[in-house]
Amino acid sequence: QDSGLYRCKSLDLETFDEYTGDLDIFVNYLEEAVLTPAAIAFVEEGQDLSMSCNALSSQQTNIVWLKGDQKIGKGNTMTLTNASFDTAGQYTCKVSVPTLPDLKTSSTLEVRVQGAPRLSSPRLKIEHRVEAFVNLTCVAQGYPLPNITWDITSSKTWQVVMNRKVKQGVISVVTAEMTSDLTAACKATNDLGEMTQHFIISAIPLEPPTTAPTTTTTVAQPHMKKNKKEGNGVIIVVIIVCILLLAILGSVLYFLYKKGKIPCGRSGKQDLTKEKASKDDIVVELKAEKSNEQAGLLQGVNGDKKPPNNQ
Repeated sequence: QDSGLYRCKSLDLETFDEYTGDLDIFVNYLEEAVLTPAAIAFVEEGQDLSMSCNALSSQQTNIVWLKGDQKIGKGNTMTLTNASFDTAGQYTCKVSVPTLPDLKTSSTLEVRVQGAPRLSSPRLKIEHRVEAFVNLTCVAQGYPLPNITWDITSSKTWQVVMNRKVKQGVISVVTAEMTSDLTAACKATNDLGEMTQHFIISAIPLEPPTTAPTTTTTVAQPHMKKNKKEGNGVIIVVIIVCILLLAILGSVLYFLYKKGKIPCGRSGKQDLTKEKASKDDIVVELKAEKSNEQAGLLQGVNGDKKPPNNQ
C-alpha cells in the first residue's frame, strides 16, 4: 500500500518560482500465510485430509511443508491419506520469496486423528521373582483421549503410580507385589470404543542358599586332584635320586675294596704283618751284604794273604 508516485514541490521565496519533482516507489511485500483448515484440524482414522497454504506477495513465492522438523512436501496444498494415529501432529507451511531472502512467513496447524483406543500389545508375558514389586506400563493412543483402568488379581498390594497424557494418547503405570503368579488387565476407553491389554506374570521362586557352596566345591575338586598328582610326582623323583646315590656309594666302596684300601677281617691283619716282616728281612740282608763288602775292603788294604792251606 505504500507503493505509488511521490511528488515533491519547492518554492523560491525570492522569485516565487515553483519547482516540482516526481518519484515512483514500488514496495515489495509478503503478507502472512493463511492455512486452511486453520489452527486445529480433525480427521477420522483411515480418512484423508487436505490442507492449503497461501500468502499474498509482490513477488513469486516458494512454499514448503514440514511435520515437526522434517520436510514432507512443497506447494500450496498438502494431502494426508489414510490417516492414522502416527499422522497426528503439528504441521507447518513456510512461505519465502527467493529473490528477497528477508521476506518470509509461516503458519502452523495441529492435526488430530479421531479413533477408538489402541494399545501397543493385547497380551504380554513376563517373568518376575517373588517377594518383589513389578511395574506394569500401559500406553493407549486415541482421540478423544482414552481413560485407563486396571484390574489386578492374585495381589493384595498394588497401586497406580503414574497416569499422564502424552502425544495423541495416555500412559499409565501400576506397581504390584509378587507373591505368586499374577494376572493384570489394562482397559482403555473413549467415546469411539475400548480395548484391553492383558499381562501374565509368572513367579520365579527364590534360589536355595545351598546352591553357591555346592558349586564352589565342585569347581575346587579338579584343583585338589591336580595338587595330589604333583605331590606323587615329587615323591617318585626323590626315590629315584636316593637309589642313584646308593648305587654310586656302593660302586666307590667296591673300588676301594679291590684296591686294598679297605682292610676286612683277619686276612687284612695277616697281610699287614707279612708286609712288616718282609721289610725287616730286606733291612737284615742289606746289613749283611754291607758287612761282607767292608771285610773285602779291609783285606785288600792289608794285602793279599793266602790262607795257610795254600802256602
